[in-house]
Amino acid sequence: KAVVSTQSGHYGRGIPNNDYASSFIFEAKKPEWCKSLPFDEYGPDLRDQIRIREGHREAKREERLKNEKEELQNIVAEAEEERERYQTERKNAINNYRNALDAQTQQPPFRLPLNEPDGFVFGKFDLTPEKMLEIRKRAKRVQEHQMSCINFNLKREAEERENRIKYEQEVLEKRKKYRLRLCVDTTAC
Repeated sequence: KAVVSTQSGHYGRGIPNNDYASSFIFEAKKPEWCKSLPFDEYGPDLRDQIRIREGHREAKREERLKNEKEELQNIVAEAEEERERYQTERKNAINNYRNALDAQTQQPPFRLPLNEPDGFVFGKFDLTPEKMLEIRKRAKRVQEHQMSCINFNLKREAEERENRIKYEQEVLEKRKKYRLRLCVDTTAC
């Protein structure tokens, strides 16, 4: 008689024997039994065991592939949502700016009438060439400072734009490599 030893019990003929490794068929005889087992008796049980193992492996592989595909779809959906959110925010900012410009052009700012003195203006004739030179130097320094601030802001914005573009390219490249690797893995399996 044959005994099938498994961890959860037995199936087949005989009494369960838990002294041996799981999922193998053993002869219910003393150790000096014949080494050549008739395959006709034990073949179907071994085939069933192999079929069950392959079924478990296939189910695990399909579950893993399904999880990977779901994860990839989630990543793509998140990227699309982020892109749409960015585009809507940018459109809103552009529309707000455009509306502000339209309001300024339609309603020019209120201007006060010129303030003209009734009589003598203090300091009007005190302006000497040295004071005039000092005023011009001050005005030139202010202008240079304003230009340096403008140039600094332009450079900073250009760097931020380049960094943002570089980051988006890196993310797209990573996603492309991941999808290629996933496609290669699924075809090779």
